Amino acid sequence: MIEDEETGQQIHLAALDAEQREGLAKLLTVGRKVVYRHLATGDPLLVNRQPTLHKPSIMAHRCRVLPKEQTIRMHYANCNTYNADFDGDEMNIHLPQSYQAHSEAFNLMATHKQYCVPTSGKPLRGLIQDSVVSGVFMTGKDTFLTKEQYNQLVYIGLRELIEMDKIGKI
Repeated sequence: MIEDEETGQQIHLAALDAEQREGLAKLLTVGRKVVYRHLATGDPLLVNRQPTLHKPSIMAHRCRVLPKEQTIRMHYANCNTYNADFDGDEMNIHLPQSYQAHSEAFNLMATHKQYCVPTSGKPLRGLIQDSVVSGVFMTGKDTFLTKEQYNQLVYIGLRELIEMDKIGKI
């Protein structure tokens, strides 16, 4: 939907064909129209569970929209942070609206950056079930990896450092 800020008129894009939508897109100017859209895969979501007592109580997750689903799903490695046990816990979801808020979500509040409680330094996330099992399988004497599998594992482990140019050639 597109809303004209001056008149308050709303145009629903679902009722228009592709040519009409393209014509409207060419008329968009900065500051005069508001474009509404649905949540899309890859969008940052700020998730928290009350009470929000410390910084990791609200973390940014990368959204993955599943068709015809109406529930929040998350990896259980994040459950300790939220003190969630999946017995009917309710959580709040906030969708950042600006590019600055998106950047803050991905760079400051992302789940993979919240490992310790800020006040005590105790770990929030750690080795749990599948991490331990996969570690046992990977270090077994009868486990042999191809060069491609090994390179993929090294890249996954060092991805953040590579993307921030903090590591040279591997």
